[in-house]
Amino acid sequence: MKKKSKVAVLLATFNGEKFIYKQLETILSQKNVDIHIFINDDVSNDETILQIKKFDFTNKIHYKVNKERLGPGKNFYNLISSNKLSKFDYVALSDQDDVWLDMKISDGIDAINSGDYDCYSSDFFIQYDSNNTALKHYKKSYKLKKYDHLFESPGPGCSFILTKNFVSFLSNFIKNNKVTFPYHDWFIYALARTNGYNWIIDSKSNLIYRQHDNNVVGVNLGIRAYIKRFSRIISGTYYRDHNLLKSQLNNLDLHKKNNLFFLLNIYETRRKLNHVFIMFFILLISLFQNKNA
Repeated sequence: MKKKSKVAVLLATFNGEKFIYKQLETILSQKNVDIHIFINDDVSNDETILQIKKFDFTNKIHYKVNKERLGPGKNFYNLISSNKLSKFDYVALSDQDDVWLDMKISDGIDAINSGDYDCYSSDFFIQYDSNNTALKHYKKSYKLKKYDHLFESPGPGCSFILTKNFVSFLSNFIKNNKVTFPYHDWFIYALARTNGYNWIIDSKSNLIYRQHDNNVVGVNLGIRAYIKRFSRIISGTYYRDHNLLKSQLNNLDLHKKNNLFFLLNIYETRRKLNHVFIMFFILLISLFQNKNA
């Protein structure tokens, strides 16, 4: 019988009483893998911990409550750097409010092993909280571009599976550098690509991403979501995030790549063609603003 891969699932919780029990059930139901779940609760003031304690009969779940509220990004950085993950073959990230199909991890590991890959993410299904049906397949698996990691994530962090080798590098990087970038999924992707680790974005989806009012980020569905993201672009927040990301990757070569460089390499900045055109205008406006500053 083939030995099961040992997988650590890192889960940052905050006021997730409505969803967490179902999520834990689907994680523990993963097939063909040996799952252990590590939870950092970000000082929830609801019954999240009580829901987690319902699984106390198993030694598969390990949880603690933070001393102070950290926010999702820092909470995940702490999970990655503080747990002894070297005994696990793979590390996966999880949200508190999704649903995993039972082959999610196993299929992801198979995809990693199908080539020389270090990291995995995937397409996913979207489901509104108000009804119980998957709305659509959400595609993230467009062809990787040379610099897309500096401008976008590869999909939600809850689809990530990372190899032992990369996790060791990631953990040491976080321990040795002051990482404050708020979007942990985007940062992990950018760090991997910048340092030569191979990433696969799978077109197969074994993840149901619940869309509801409490999503920290969510996906681009509906007018409110588009307005929120458009305002980030108009206000300059998106481009400031890009610059902060570059600065925290600690890569000297990136500091030489300015707005003009990315404009000249515009087709390498985003995976989707329509996003390339949007990126062109963002960079053009930023270049103009810098000249007039």
